[in-house]
Amino acid sequence: MININVLVNHVKARLGTSVRNIELSDDAIISILQQETLLTFSTYMPFYCLYNLELEKAAIQPLANTYRVPEEVEGFKVLEVQSVIPAFSGVAASAYSFAPMGSDLTSIISMMASTRTANTMASAIMPPETWQWIPPSMLRLYTRYTMANVNLLLKTTHKEDFTTVPLGAVETLKKLALYDVALDIYGIRKHFSNINTMVAQIELDMDFFQSVPDKRDELVERMRKEQLKYGPTKKIYIA
Repeated sequence: MININVLVNHVKARLGTSVRNIELSDDAIISILQQETLLTFSTYMPFYCLYNLELEKAAIQPLANTYRVPEEVEGFKVLEVQSVIPAFSGVAASAYSFAPMGSDLTSIISMMASTRTANTMASAIMPPETWQWIPPSMLRLYTRYTMANVNLLLKTTHKEDFTTVPLGAVETLKKLALYDVALDIYGIRKHFSNINTMVAQIELDMDFFQSVPDKRDELVERMRKEQLKYGPTKKIYIA
């Protein structure tokens, strides 16, 4: 299981801290991981949470059918709404207000198979669920709901301690974390290039750090393609 301490130790080991010091403290590394790595990783390999939105409380006046979605819920930062699930779909809106669902969207959809079946059967007599996500935190519903609540499947970041990252994605996370920290070190060392002393010239191992920006771009592109490959198909309704 991965966590923030394991991730910091991995990055430091790959940068050779067992035999030399680096320019960043542990706190500085943690800051980079939480501010840079977490957001990038979660954008392409997100966590999903089910959230109960109370329409009356969340309504944004004077905008019609527009609601405020929290930007953060119990430590999970909301990236966008993945799906809107009305109360009549079979999910009991009053059963919970928030429920972490995991990282595997396919499994989550399978868990809701009965709900989706109910939606399909009801589609002949009910209007389609049409909605628009307006960043950073507004949801506009084009179907007028008569119930007080709707359930939202939220696409969120993982926890800041990285404990929600699934085992199969840990190696990708480790690579991204290493590249993000190395980019900061590269910026520092690039300023000095090589250091001349009275005895000799100190090499700053710039070859590895110069290649980091391209390696990070390649990794992010692979993550993006994986997201497109396994992401759900968006449905567009035309009235």
